[in-house]
Amino acid sequence: MTTPLTWNHIKESSFVAPSFFVTVPPGTTVDALLDPAFWALVASRLKPNMRLEVVPEDREYYAELFVMASDLNRVSVVLMRKVQLESAAATLPQATSLFELKFRGPNYKWSVIRLSDKKVVKEGFEEKALAQQWLADYELQLPAKA
Repeated sequence: MTTPLTWNHIKESSFVAPSFFVTVPPGTTVDALLDPAFWALVASRLKPNMRLEVVPEDREYYAELFVMASDLNRVSVVLMRKVQLESAAATLPQATSLFELKFRGPNYKWSVIRLSDKKVVKEGFEEKALAQQWLADYELQLPAKA
């Protein structure tokens, strides 16, 4: 017979192992997050059983990682889940070759940039999908080329 669980074995999660919200540069893949060397500069502060919530600055995905082991310059993590956040943007009209959409950090956010002179046409979009939609509407207002 299994011994019933007692309150000695139950603790508030944040008391045992805090979780952290981690922001990584755009283009950082989930495979990169799973490389123990990726965490080398912060390894000394990460401990087993911690949970890491990871979102790139461009908010392409959300990943939840569980720390299995750590030492001075390596951290072993397991991917608990990944949610693709930019999937909605794929169904929107794509930008033409006249403009590019670029994430320019937490202050300027997603921006529409004219390629011919690199001028920022519009900035401050929280989501890439919003920038794509604005650009599609904007391009409809442009005069047609002969």
